[in-house]
Amino acid sequence: TRDDFKIAAVCLREAISDAEIARQRRRTIRQRRFQKWFNHDLPAVVAAQTKPLDLQRLSKRHHFPLLVAPRGDFNYPEFLERIHTKVPGAIALSVYVTQVYSPAWLANFSQAVNYHNGKLPDYRGLAATHWALYERQKYSGFAFHRITPEIDDGAILLQDQVAVEDNPRVGEIEMEKARLAAEQIPRLLDRLATQENGLTQEGRGRLWTRRDFRTTTEVPEV
Repeated sequence: TRDDFKIAAVCLREAISDAEIARQRRRTIRQRRFQKWFNHDLPAVVAAQTKPLDLQRLSKRHHFPLLVAPRGDFNYPEFLERIHTKVPGAIALSVYVTQVYSPAWLANFSQAVNYHNGKLPDYRGLAATHWALYERQKYSGFAFHRITPEIDDGAILLQDQVAVEDNPRVGEIEMEKARLAAEQIPRLLDRLATQENGLTQEGRGRLWTRRDFRTTTEVPEV
């Protein structure tokens, strides 16, 4: 717990319905019964999902608003105006967002940081974990980097990696990186508090796109 930061708002692409929260809770109950009845540990990727995050309850308890982007678009002008009104000058932390932020979005924040699930600059763009496994890497990395108009191109504030074992599962590696990244949030906040510039990315790297994914999963007609 620290008193120099607080959650000003949580921005979502779509509203969380009561029905979805109820489904998450029922799934948690079923998983725990499975463990109890069969005395069997859940796979790591499932075990990490046994405690659904009830953002509606958390927002009421800690007094922060949930801001839903119209049409799922964080760059929507009305949404940007709402951010400017509700949380002017806040620090943005973007997690698992595939949309490219506009300069107008960036202008609303004093600092903006993204969690990227791949080693930079080698795995910019989409499906970074998948591509690391596809290329048979021994490690899969992640980074917290400053957001710039270019995709995953900003200075790196923190980065780390996890080992890729034999017969790896993408979901398990993804959850292990997310767990390790969450543990480093206090260090990230320390660097945001002092407004550290971060490390400039070195090398050309590569930007992986949906087109790259399609070319490896679609069979061309002959």
